[in-house]
Amino acid sequence: MVSIHDGGLPFKITLEPAGVEADGPLQGMLDVKGLVSKRKTTPGRVRFFRLTAACLAVLPLLASCRKPTGTEPTLAGIAQDFGMALEGGHDYFVRKNLLRERGGRGYWTVEASSAGRVIKVEAVRGVDEDAARAFMEEGKYVLGSLFQATPSPYPGVISRDVTVPREFAPRTATVVIGGESVEVFLLPSTARFTYGVKVEDNIEFRGGILFFHDRGAGTVFRVDLFVPKEEYSEAEVLRIFGSLEFRGQGPASVAVSGSGASRGGESDGPVGDASAPPAAEPGSGTWNLIVVGFEPLGARHVGVYGYAKRTTPNLDRFAEDAVLFRNAVSTSSWTLPAFMSWFTSLYPSQHSLTNKYRLSTMVEGEDPQLSRLPEGITTLAEHLKRNGFATAGFTGGAALSRDFGYGRGFDTYFDEVTFGGFDTTMPRAIQWLRENRDRRFFLFVQGFDVHGRFPLREGAERSFYDGSYSGRYKGTVEEYWDLRDANLDDPEFELNARDVAFWTAHYDAKIFEADRRFGNFMEEVARLGLLDNSVIVVSSGSGNEYFEHGGLDHGLTLYDELVLVPLVIRVPGLGGRVVEEQARTLDIMPTVLDLLRVDPGKEISSQMEGVSLFQGPGERVSAVDAYMETDYLAQSFKRAVRTHDGYKLIYSMENAWREVYNLKEDPGETRNLFEEQKPLSSRLEQMLFSHMERIKAGSR
Repeated sequence: MVSIHDGGLPFKITLEPAGVEADGPLQGMLDVKGLVSKRKTTPGRVRFFRLTAACLAVLPLLASCRKPTGTEPTLAGIAQDFGMALEGGHDYFVRKNLLRERGGRGYWTVEASSAGRVIKVEAVRGVDEDAARAFMEEGKYVLGSLFQATPSPYPGVISRDVTVPREFAPRTATVVIGGESVEVFLLPSTARFTYGVKVEDNIEFRGGILFFHDRGAGTVFRVDLFVPKEEYSEAEVLRIFGSLEFRGQGPASVAVSGSGASRGGESDGPVGDASAPPAAEPGSGTWNLIVVGFEPLGARHVGVYGYAKRTTPNLDRFAEDAVLFRNAVSTSSWTLPAFMSWFTSLYPSQHSLTNKYRLSTMVEGEDPQLSRLPEGITTLAEHLKRNGFATAGFTGGAALSRDFGYGRGFDTYFDEVTFGGFDTTMPRAIQWLRENRDRRFFLFVQGFDVHGRFPLREGAERSFYDGSYSGRYKGTVEEYWDLRDANLDDPEFELNARDVAFWTAHYDAKIFEADRRFGNFMEEVARLGLLDNSVIVVSSGSGNEYFEHGGLDHGLTLYDELVLVPLVIRVPGLGGRVVEEQARTLDIMPTVLDLLRVDPGKEISSQMEGVSLFQGPGERVSAVDAYMETDYLAQSFKRAVRTHDGYKLIYSMENAWREVYNLKEDPGETRNLFEEQKPLSSRLEQMLFSHMERIKAGSR
């Protein structure tokens, strides 16, 4: 699901239906060509069109020819609750029926099919006249952008040139609904329901799209209706559109009994299965929050995530009584942008901490200005403090310095030691807990124990190393930092296999030390009696790479060794569980607010891009796609999408290079499918570029 917030008007779409085969969602979408890249850091960026391209993910559902059996939901069966009916609705078998609430509005998606015809309806309840008009104008603009060149959200980096033959461009016709003349956009689509068809041979379906505001119900609708091209009759399609009735009874604010819809879930598919996000009763309203941040700890080096070496015995033990998210994706591959996404539920381009210095001030001969979180964004600490929490953060400073805005909302914020570890922050955190255990609190404790700038203590565990190693490296901070700089400056930089194995073992030894300190910290938390009344979140901003793709350290790429991170959440009384479905660190803020029973309010709800990973009993969370960014040190500019069904596109903005991977078959990201699987590549490009345009249009 994609949530859009633009001009105060949120709406959402669902990218795929449940029950479609693995390759079903991988529709080839709009072919994106003519991409040009230039690295630019000059000030005065151009403002671009407000494009929220969520509406581009249209109807990824092949028509089903079977008729309802009588026990399966039909459009007619849900019409009373849904607020829309059409002629012959009892013949349309409902394939998706999804209802969600956000920011005081209800969002309902219905997809149905009948004898080769398909219909998809998006309804947003709780909109006034101005918001409805904005929604419809935005949708029409986005539709039109498929058939004309559109500018990029990044000046000089991407220009999208779209050329569609005139005969395939949308035509408009008019139908009368409830005495009101309503435009219908008539257009063709491919077999995969991609709009923007360029050649006749690709056309498999024809139909139309209609927008309608039901003023009596305060609900705005988008209706997509398509039929096989052999059966297409413009008059018949318009007749069906003209039969639509909007009954002034838009989506209800809670799940509707008998309608088959569920809040945050889908009517088809199992409920509460082992791989679905867990159900949890919310807290009593008195739970505390403890957030622990390792850095940079990749999930692939954690025992409970399948690593062969015993690096994390204490974290593994902690996970036995917690919810472990097997596929958790960070928003970035380095510290500064990644952690701020935890505490704002925004992508880096939205919260603006994409580099240590503001790119627009990096002008030769002038002192650059530090990046800082804009005042218009509310952090988790600020919101919890407003709701009566005592707040404290104990961090290793550096990229988590208060200078960037990380200290906002914290009563106490420690960042005095640059690249400090848990050996510095956790004792201070425990002392603070002793003094504040009787208050409702939020504690954030972080350490750079596994970072290249943090020294491994003398006498640390040596079993991770190959005792026969006789290379030149000793594992000092200075050695590592020299290698890191060489990796940045020299495109031919490389290490031999034995040196790589040494530095990987050194990383594992650091992880073991950090885990030991984490274990001691958790023992103290237990002694203070805080386990039964505290939600505890453990994660990391990013991982580290050791030549999996020819590089060292982090930040420069967006491969999984860097963006797959541990995410383990302990909820009092819930017990242990493993969730296989993809999650994001972007979801941490909405998740903890949900568990703590702290109302986010309208402002925070409209800010957060993430979703709660916990739902009420019997409910499921829609599968989520993950988007990533890095503008590391103004040297590497990359964007990526990792779909919930296991596909990934990495786009290098500095040279327009694309990489596409099937993560189910190639988890190591070694075989680039961009050229050989064009439909897949095109679909992923559209997802990524639409996301980039959307968040740029709504950036603060």
